[in-house]
Amino acid sequence: MIAVKNLSKYHGERCLFKDVTFHVNDNEVVGLCGENGSGKSTILKILAGIESSDTGEFNCPKGTTFGYLPQDIIMKSEKTLYDEVSEVFEEVIRLKKEAGEIEELFASGNYDEKQYQKLLDRYGDLQEKIMMTDAHTIDAEIHDVLRGLGFLRRHWSKKVSEFSGGWQMKIYMAKLLLEKPDVLLLDEPTNHLDIDARNWLETFLKNYPKSVIIVSHDRHFMDSVVKKIFEIYASKLEVYHGLFSKYLTEREERIDKLYIAYEKQQDEIDKMQEFIDRFRAKIDKAQLVQSRIKTLEKMEKIQLPPRRKKIKFFFPKALPSGEVIVEAFDVAKSYGNLKVFEPLSFTISRGEKIVLLGVNGAGKTTLVKVITQNLKPDSGEARLGHNVKIDYFAQDQAQELNPTNSVLGEVSQNCPMDMAPKLRTLLGTFLFSGDDVNKSVSVLSGGERARLSLAKMLLRQSNFLILDEPTNHLDVLAKDVLKEALMKYDGTVLFVSHDRDFVSNVATRVLEIYDGKLRDYPGTYEEFLEHKLRNNLDADPDDIR
Repeated sequence: MIAVKNLSKYHGERCLFKDVTFHVNDNEVVGLCGENGSGKSTILKILAGIESSDTGEFNCPKGTTFGYLPQDIIMKSEKTLYDEVSEVFEEVIRLKKEAGEIEELFASGNYDEKQYQKLLDRYGDLQEKIMMTDAHTIDAEIHDVLRGLGFLRRHWSKKVSEFSGGWQMKIYMAKLLLEKPDVLLLDEPTNHLDIDARNWLETFLKNYPKSVIIVSHDRHFMDSVVKKIFEIYASKLEVYHGLFSKYLTEREERIDKLYIAYEKQQDEIDKMQEFIDRFRAKIDKAQLVQSRIKTLEKMEKIQLPPRRKKIKFFFPKALPSGEVIVEAFDVAKSYGNLKVFEPLSFTISRGEKIVLLGVNGAGKTTLVKVITQNLKPDSGEARLGHNVKIDYFAQDQAQELNPTNSVLGEVSQNCPMDMAPKLRTLLGTFLFSGDDVNKSVSVLSGGERARLSLAKMLLRQSNFLILDEPTNHLDVLAKDVLKEALMKYDGTVLFVSHDRDFVSNVATRVLEIYDGKLRDYPGTYEEFLEHKLRNNLDADPDDIR
C-alpha cells in the first residue's frame, strides 16, 4: 500500500493542491480526475520521484517499484523493436545465455573433473533462478503485449527511431507493462492508442495484479478499469467509490449540495450580522451580541469553488442535398514505396453517421483528405453528390487558427452577416465569456482551441460534417456535449475517433481500413466488435504462433 499525507504543491503564488491525503491499496486501480491544470500530472510525477512536493509525506513499503507513463516522450534508440522491449528482461536473458554456454561446454566435453562439479552447481543455480523468473514465457509475454498495442510480427525487426511519435509512445508503454512495476502511474495512456489497442489495454489493466493510478478523460476506458476515483477540486482531494460514470453524477450532486449549504450559511451569517449591527450599542443586549460575534469568528466558512458552466449547442440544420453524399471508385494511395491502401470503393448516403476506424498509420486521415478533395489519389475518384457542402474539422484544426487574433476576432472572420450579433452568445456557449473573448488565440490551451474550432463550425451551414479526431483535448463533459450534438444532427457525418464511448453512441455504420483494405459494416460499433470476434477478423497474418 502507498500512503500520501498532507501533500501540497504551489506554482509560484498559485496553489495546485493543498493538504492532499489518500492511500492506494495493493491490487487497486484508481482514477485521478480533475479540471485541466488542477495538478493531476504533478501528483503522478511526485509519486514517480520526478518532482518534489512543497509539503507532506509519502510512504510505501521498502523496495516498491514505480512505473510512470508521461503524456509524451521521444525515444532515440537505434535498437530494433524486439531488442528494445527485451531490455526489460536483460537479467533473465543474461542468465539464460550463461546457462546455454555451460550446456555447450558439457556437450563439448572440454572440462576436467574439478570444473565439472562447479559447473554443475552453477548450472543448477541458474536453472533455479530462471524458473523463478518464468523466463520460458518471455517471448510469449513480449508477443502478447506488442500484439495488443498494435504491432505485427514484421515490425519486430524495425528500428525504434524509425517509428512515429505515437508508435514510440506505444513502445515505451510496452516496456512499462512488461516490467510489471508495483505501482503503474499512467498519464492519459489512451492518447496515442487506436480503439483496438484501447480495448486490449482495458483487459490488461483489469487483470493487472498490482496497483494502478490513471489520469484519463476516456469515459468508457475509465468505466472499464477503475473502481475508485480521486478528484482534485478547488485544491482539495475528494474520494468517490464506484464507476467513473457514477462519480460524474455524484460529483454534480455533491457540488449542488455544497451550493445549497453555502446559501444556507450565508443566510445565517446575514441574520447574525444584522442582529450584531442592530443591538451593538445596547447594553442589555451586549452578552447576546458578543455571543454572536464569537459564533461568527469560530464558524468554519464554506469556501465556494468556481462552478463550471455547461456547454450546450446544436449544429445548424443541414442544407438540402441529394441521397448520395459520396461515391468512391477504386481509390488508392501510396507514399513512395509505402502503399497506404489498395483500391477502395464505397458509397455514403444522406443521414448516415459513419466512424472510420483503423490502427495508427492505416490511412484514415489520408482517406478523409481524399474525400474532402484536399488530396489527389494515385488512382480512382471520390465524387461528391448533388449540393453536398462539407464542413471539415481536421486533426490539427487547432493549428489552423490565427495565433495573432483574439478569440472574438477569430470567429468574426468570414462570419455570415446574420450571425454577427450572436457571436458573443455563441462564444459564451463554448465557455468564452466576459474578457475571455479578448484573449489571444496564442495563449489558449489545447482544449480551448478545440472548443473555438468547434464554435467556428456552427457559423457555417453545411450538410456533411467530416471530423478527424474531434475529441482530442476535450474533457469528458465537453465530449458529451459534442456527442449529443452529433446524435441530434440531421445531416451526414463521417468521423475518425478512438474514443469508444463517443464511437459507440454516435456511429450507425463502421468503415475500417485494415491492412490496406476496407471493411464495411452496416451497424453500430458494438455490433461490429461482435462480428469481428465471431469471424476472427483480427488474426495477424504474420503471426507464427
